[in-house]
Amino acid sequence: MVDEAICLGCGAPLQSSDEDKPGYVPASAIGKPDALCKRCFRIRHYGEFLLMTVDESTYQAQVSQIFDRPGLVLYVVDVFDLAGSLVPNLARFVLTSEVVVVVNKVDLLPERVQYTRLAEWIREQVERTRVPVSDVLFVSAEKQIGMEQVLQLVEWETER
Repeated sequence: MVDEAICLGCGAPLQSSDEDKPGYVPASAIGKPDALCKRCFRIRHYGEFLLMTVDESTYQAQVSQIFDRPGLVLYVVDVFDLAGSLVPNLARFVLTSEVVVVVNKVDLLPERVQYTRLAEWIREQVERTRVPVSDVLFVSAEKQIGMEQVLQLVEWETER
């Protein structure tokens, strides 16, 4: 069985039939190592974020995989757009998993921010959606702040 080629950036299966769907690459890029879909390519090289619409059945199929394979779920949210980062109906898929909320872009917060209070507020907001939160971690993917802690958590989980 041949593994399906996926985008190195977002993990979407690569396809060359519909530019408006996730994983689009020109046909010549299919099979190339380290291929990026059109959206990830534009993000990486031009800083452009293309709107990508995923139909409801594809979305449900992807999210339901969490339920099929319980374990550690890293729920990555944007500190400046928490409401927009929350995944609708996620609670029903993660009930048997450990959920760690990873709050990104903290390098842009003012120095006076009290992280303990912010963590409590974020936990409350996420748990209002019925997603059980075991921990809240703060990171900056851009500046690599807090990423070591996330990597250690993933390593520990995969070694169990």
